[in-house]
Amino acid sequence: AVTLHRHACHGAPLSAGALLGEWTNIAAQLSLLTHALASPTSLSWEGVRTLEPPPEVTMRPELNCWLALGLTRTLLRIADAGYYNEVLALFAKPLQASPQLLLTALLNMALAGSASETPLQQDLLEQLFPLFISGDSPGSTALLLRLWPLQPAAIMRAMAQLHRAQPQSILRLLDLAQSCNALEQVLRLSAYSFTIDLATLAQRKDLIEVEPWLVECLRRDKEHAFLKAVLDYLRDKLLGPSARSAVASSATNLNVLSLDTAAVFFRVLHAAPNLPNSLADDVTQLYLQCVQAKPKLQTLYGGPTGSKAAAAIPP
Repeated sequence: AVTLHRHACHGAPLSAGALLGEWTNIAAQLSLLTHALASPTSLSWEGVRTLEPPPEVTMRPELNCWLALGLTRTLLRIADAGYYNEVLALFAKPLQASPQLLLTALLNMALAGSASETPLQQDLLEQLFPLFISGDSPGSTALLLRLWPLQPAAIMRAMAQLHRAQPQSILRLLDLAQSCNALEQVLRLSAYSFTIDLATLAQRKDLIEVEPWLVECLRRDKEHAFLKAVLDYLRDKLLGPSARSAVASSATNLNVLSLDTAAVFFRVLHAAPNLPNSLADDVTQLYLQCVQAKPKLQTLYGGPTGSKAAAAIPP
C-alpha cells in the first residue's frame, strides 16, 4: 500500500499520520504499520507530533519514526486489542538500538499504575528501567533526572522492582532518590521491604531520623502490613536467612542495619499503641530471639517504653 501510494502520487511519500490513530480494522492497520516500519524513511512524518530527540541519543534516520508519540500510542492500543506478541516484535528495534528514546516515549503515555496503562507498556518499562536505574549505563542518572518530572511514580515503582530483584542495589537507589530530591517521597511507597531498607541506610548516612519515620508509618498502618514487614526485616537482618524461608530471604545479601538502629526499631515497635495482643507478642518474641543472638542489642535498647509488650522483656 505504501509503494502503491508513492506511485499514484508521483513519488510523494505516504503521511505516517494516515496509519496512526484508531482503526476499525486493527489487523489491517497492524499489517500496514509492520510493512511501514520495515522501511520507516518511506513515510512522511510531517505533521505528526514528535518528541525532541533525547540528548543522550545519537539519532539515525531509521529511528526518527520512534520520535512520533502517535506511533507508540497506536502500537500499545493495537497490542491491547489482542496483538501483544506481534507488537512486541515491532518494539524490538528501538528497545535494542535506542532504549533511552523508547523509555522517553513510554513515559509520555499513560501514567504508571493507572487503568490506562497497558500490559505491554508496563512490561516494556520493566525491561527498560533496570538498564538505567542500576547505574550501569553512562549518563543514566542524567536521563532519569530529566525523565523524573514526566512520571515520578513510574520511576519509583521501578526502583522498588529493582530492589526486589537485586537487594544489593540499595546504595544506588538511595543515591538516585537523593539526586531526584525525592527521598521523602520514595519513603512513602507501600513497597515496605524496599522502604524499610532505604530508611535504614538513610539513617546510617545521617540523611533522616528513622524513629519519627517509623512512628508515622505505624500511625498510617491500619492493617498492620507495615509492622509485619518490619518484623520480617529485623528477623532477616539480625537472625540471618535461616530464620525465614529460603524463598523469602534469598538474595538479601547486603545488611545495612546496625544494632543501634535495630534498637530504635524495637523501641518504637514496643511503644506502638493499639497493637493486637498477637502482634505485640510477636514483637516481644522476636526481640528476645535477637537479644540471644546479639546480646549488645539489650544494652542499646535502653529504658522501658511503657507498652505491655515491653513489660515482658527481661532486665
